[in-house]
Amino acid sequence: MSPPEFSFTTTAEEVAAAFANEITGKMVLLITGTSIGGIGFEAARVIAKHANLVIITGYNGERQATQMICRKLLLRKKSPLLTFALSFSTSSLTAVRQAAAEGQRLSRPIHVLIHNAAAPIGPFKLTVDHLDTQMATSHFGPFLFTKLISPRLLAAETTSYTPRVILSQVPRTHFARA
Repeated sequence: MSPPEFSFTTTAEEVAAAFANEITGKMVLLITGTSIGGIGFEAARVIAKHANLVIITGYNGERQATQMICRKLLLRKKSPLLTFALSFSTSSLTAVRQAAAEGQRLSRPIHVLIHNAAAPIGPFKLTVDHLDTQMATSHFGPFLFTKLISPRLLAAETTSYTPRVILSQVPRTHFARA
């Protein structure tokens, strides 16, 4: 069977339906970058129709409010669903390490990790770790988080299932004008 093809007009529901057999009944799907109306939020919303546990992330008051809205929407589904909020910013390596340690304490494996967090285009700025904010948020933080949480990902592996790490970021800098 050939893999499904998607385009710019493909909806989140269509993608979730195409992979329903892969995500149905999975216990943990961790999604970063869940701002309302964004790709991460939509991913959490449609995946929740199939999964049993979804972890959504945020890094400030607005994102934590988004977590609560997302959780309320996810809890409306008829089948059992647990949600868990994990607050951290991928731009801070210390915060990434703390979040990964919290994720390691989960008693369940992580089947899918979706990295969707990205820094908005703006003036050059350094993080507390003296890294470029966009690089830290979009690349260094997600890489470190994946590396640190990998034991939970590897725990999900079976003879019929391989855990997934998805990097879902639009190369916005390619569209920026100087």
